[in-house]
Amino acid sequence: MNKIVSLLLTMCLLLTISIPAFAEETSDFEDLPLKDSYIAVCEELCDKGIDSILSYDNYLTGYQEGLYENMQEYEDYVINMLSNTQSETQAVKETTENSESELVSSNAPNESMDPQKAPVSDDARTSDDSENDKAILKEIVGMLSSKRTNLSATQEQVLSRWEKSYNDRRDSFIFPTYSLNDYIKEYIFSTYSTLKEYEQKISNTRFSSLPIQYFNGTGEKLPDEAVFNNNHSLLSHVQKGDIMYEEGAVGHAAIVEGRFYDTHQSRFYIRVIEAVTKGVLRGIIDDGRIETMGVRVFSVNGASSAQKDAAVQFCVSQLGKDYNFDLFPHYNAEATTWYCSELVWAAYYRQGISLCAVPAYPYTDYAIFPYSLVDNNKVTERMITSDYRAETYLYDLPTTAQSDGYKWARAPIIQLFNDGIMSSYSRYFSPRNKATRGDAVCAIYKMVGGDPYVQYNPFSDVYGGEVRDAVAWGYQKNVVSGVTPSSFSPSGTVTREQMVTFLYRFAGVFGGGNKIDRTYQYSALDQFTDKNQVSSYATAAMKWAVSKGIMNGRTTTQLAPKDPVTRGEMAAFIARMVTKLFPGP
Repeated sequence: MNKIVSLLLTMCLLLTISIPAFAEETSDFEDLPLKDSYIAVCEELCDKGIDSILSYDNYLTGYQEGLYENMQEYEDYVINMLSNTQSETQAVKETTENSESELVSSNAPNESMDPQKAPVSDDARTSDDSENDKAILKEIVGMLSSKRTNLSATQEQVLSRWEKSYNDRRDSFIFPTYSLNDYIKEYIFSTYSTLKEYEQKISNTRFSSLPIQYFNGTGEKLPDEAVFNNNHSLLSHVQKGDIMYEEGAVGHAAIVEGRFYDTHQSRFYIRVIEAVTKGVLRGIIDDGRIETMGVRVFSVNGASSAQKDAAVQFCVSQLGKDYNFDLFPHYNAEATTWYCSELVWAAYYRQGISLCAVPAYPYTDYAIFPYSLVDNNKVTERMITSDYRAETYLYDLPTTAQSDGYKWARAPIIQLFNDGIMSSYSRYFSPRNKATRGDAVCAIYKMVGGDPYVQYNPFSDVYGGEVRDAVAWGYQKNVVSGVTPSSFSPSGTVTREQMVTFLYRFAGVFGGGNKIDRTYQYSALDQFTDKNQVSSYATAAMKWAVSKGIMNGRTTTQLAPKDPVTRGEMAAFIARMVTKLFPGP
């Protein structure tokens, strides 16, 4: 016991001498021979393989305060003191592992220190073995009483904190180059009075070097640098409320805000909300980000559309707030700072979904790491490889052969399927099958994938899922109506005139309204002999669709307004509207 205490106290003495941050300023005392002596000592220590952290100021102070007859005696003392630490260090480590109860209590008073005792060097305490690391940690934390009597964190708290996070940090998720030795040494001799305050400081320092790239901080615009090389199936599989996870050097998480349309580049894209070093900002997911950052996407199991939307809207409300990786998770809307995984976790925690296990509030010994959000049974990974693009995934995609009567539908189907506007039944698109009213409203709704969730649904035959969300939104926006006040008939067929009426109404509300040209030629239907069969409610929409080239006749003289529209025709109508009429640069 006495040997352990003596060694620990001697270690405190060396660290007191050798930490530059706490050395007295001695710049007024210039002694060139002493500086030459200091350089000579450092060189000899280096030759011996000893990585000394002894500063010149502390070397000078030690000489001034010592009783040495000449400089050579002092040099010999320092070199011998540091050279003899290897065996003493091993003895301390072995004794500490078997005598944890004999460690100096974190509340013990300071004891006098014998300057002749050989202290333990910092270099000797570095180890890649986790068990040795723990033993060394216990040894060093025992010195807390000698240097920092006002610490709020006890030895047990520091040990508990490190036990939970050290291995993860060392695996490159948080502090890939921050050693255990550095962590404890800086904490003991820093000016921070609490462990929380200290961890905030070192975390922000480590993260400040992470680059902000073109896909971060994009706002509501798609950056020109965005990469779309058709190597992934983002738009057809990624949905609002999903979790984006990057497997990069430190790990990163974000929440998917939804699918949006960029007028400058005339394309749909996926937008996220993320906490990065510049704050809580909007970003994007594109092929470039996937390939450079190792992006994976996960859906949240069991989360309803309302919960997903609420989680997204919470993140929207936090836009512009500062970044701070403080390891102490919170979920308050009034919070002033966030880190990436904390924001995603809080968004769902507020909806009653905990994506990873956390202790009871106030979570004083816990951090929400990015990987902890997805390394559990609360989420399911989405497949976003090119194998899920229309060209390789669909079994019944029309061909380009002249004999294929639906070859005109091939390009629209590829466009809408890959953009996530229309989906398939398993691996069959069924282009010749009749489209349903549910198909129609879902396709239209997906073009505004970022719109807020609508709670009110007046139709008793629309129960849940994607169709419910689409119908509720469409009804609120006056894009669709029911066949009766209480029935929508989602499985019923949709006629050609009904389909273009839905699109015409949608054109009036897309992007806030009046951004899609809804003008038409009054004589647009004159060439068709069945123009009188067009319902009065659909007349303007049919004239608009024909005038803009969205709809053609079944023949040169037959419009067939009451015929059911096929899924191939629906894809063609929507694709033509997007291509011809969506706002562009």
